[in-house]
Amino acid sequence: MFKKFTFVVALTLFVSSCGVVNQVRLRTENLDLDPKWKEGVSTTTLKTKYIGEKPFVYARVNGETELLFMVDTGATVSMLFDSEKTKSLHLEQGYDLKMQGWGDEEGSHAFRSSLKRVQLGDVYFEDVTVGYIPITGSKYFIDPRQAIFDGVIGWDLMQHFSWRFDKLNNEIRISSEATIPEKNSTVISFESLLTKPYIDAEITLNNNHTMTGEFIIDTGSRHYVKLKQEYLDNRDIDVDSRKVTAADFGLSGKAEHSRVSLPKLVLGDLTFEDVKTNLIRGGDEDEHWIIGSALLNQFVSVMDYHTSTLHLIPYPEHQFKTRFNLLGLELRKMTTGNFVVRYVMPDMAANGSSIEPGDIVVSINGKSASAITTDHWLTLSDKPDTYEICFERQSKIVCDTVTSHHVVGYSKRVSS
Repeated sequence: MFKKFTFVVALTLFVSSCGVVNQVRLRTENLDLDPKWKEGVSTTTLKTKYIGEKPFVYARVNGETELLFMVDTGATVSMLFDSEKTKSLHLEQGYDLKMQGWGDEEGSHAFRSSLKRVQLGDVYFEDVTVGYIPITGSKYFIDPRQAIFDGVIGWDLMQHFSWRFDKLNNEIRISSEATIPEKNSTVISFESLLTKPYIDAEITLNNNHTMTGEFIIDTGSRHYVKLKQEYLDNRDIDVDSRKVTAADFGLSGKAEHSRVSLPKLVLGDLTFEDVKTNLIRGGDEDEHWIIGSALLNQFVSVMDYHTSTLHLIPYPEHQFKTRFNLLGLELRKMTTGNFVVRYVMPDMAANGSSIEPGDIVVSINGKSASAITTDHWLTLSDKPDTYEICFERQSKIVCDTVTSHHVVGYSKRVSS
């Protein structure tokens, strides 16, 4: 447990001793927050938007401006980014911060700021301290037009409610009351370590190795599962899957890693097969194992901070399925509606094309990128097919054709 403690500190705090003090100050400033509910109301449905697998809600700040926040169970404190809307608030700049997160590059500079009021549906908070990150100039983005949302709601606000996430119906609800388990739900207790919620899970690596450990419930992750490659290396374990090289991006820039498909994951009384898993390098072997939103969203999920329980409620007639990026293009939405190419996976179909990171995708198979949601893109890229992708580079429009296939041993099982 001491290793995990030191890891979370290293991940979320600052790299200098002064920075550590400032981050602790930031986290403690919201400990006395008291949610104020509309009289007679204990549950409110929030204005909701899902971008791919990530959940977002709209909140009204300082009584007038409506901002879009990602709901992130893995974040300790709530944050604002330098989107056009947040810049219009002209917020005061307090002490300096250095935010560390996913990535192998430098962290993101930030500073302390505050909001007079944050309203979520029928409940509001007063005098909320936030971290403000000028993220458009950070390693998180390749293009400042990636700033399609305004901030993050973290543990400091989330801890006051039970949160119900329903991606299929585009609905997020919060309640001041504990959630009563539904008849067909799986309820798993979680423990909180430095504000991050952990649950026990069992995952099968190959025919001879099954491991049990504590996984962070991370709604801010768009993935299914993340594990540490060091755990496998230290035990000379090879997974029963073909590995493909990929990349993800966070507050500390790019994190290249391997992706595999693992045979089985067990959460409570639920069993999942063929689970896409990211094998991340860096740090101790038992640090930062993740269960992400791509898995959670296959259920109605409830994060009940009143009882420290995760509820997974199955959708009728739904079976678990992993989506694979067979085209190998990591695309991110922009404020223009187009996509920017963030990364081209070297083992996948698009690697043989002319498409490069930084290109702006304007259409796919003749359909404007602005009419294609992130979730639609994830579904498209999961289907083996031939795609015409048109993109802008240096003010010129270029089109290329990419044909994707299943990768045997990764997206498709090896025939026995």
